[in-house]
Amino acid sequence: LRMNVKSSVKSAAVRLLMCLHVDRDPQAVSKIPVLTRVWSDIKKNPEPQLPYVDVSLRYKFGLIQQMVSEHINGMAGARWDELSRHMLKMLRTLVSFNFY
Repeated sequence: LRMNVKSSVKSAAVRLLMCLHVDRDPQAVSKIPVLTRVWSDIKKNPEPQLPYVDVSLRYKFGLIQQMVSEHINGMAGARWDELSRHMLKMLRTLVSFNFY
C-alpha cells in the first residue's frame, strides 16, 4: 500500500478486503488441537492429526500475506494507527484460518 492516499482510506480498504475476501466461506476457524491422547487414539493414529490448509489453497492469500508482512516490518519504531490495527486483525484472521 504505497499509494499517496490517507491512512484512513487504506485502513478502510484493508477492512473491506478482509470482510469480502478473507473472512468468508470456505475458510473456517480451526480449533486448537488436543495434544494429549488416550490409548485408543494412539492405536488408530500414531501421528497426531493437526489442522492444515489443503495444498491447492496454501497460497490463496499470498499477496495479502506479503502486504501484511511488509506493513508489520515497517511498524517498528513508528506510531501505530488504524491501518496498523486492521493489518494486525488481518494477520490474526489468516492465522486462525491456518494460512500461517
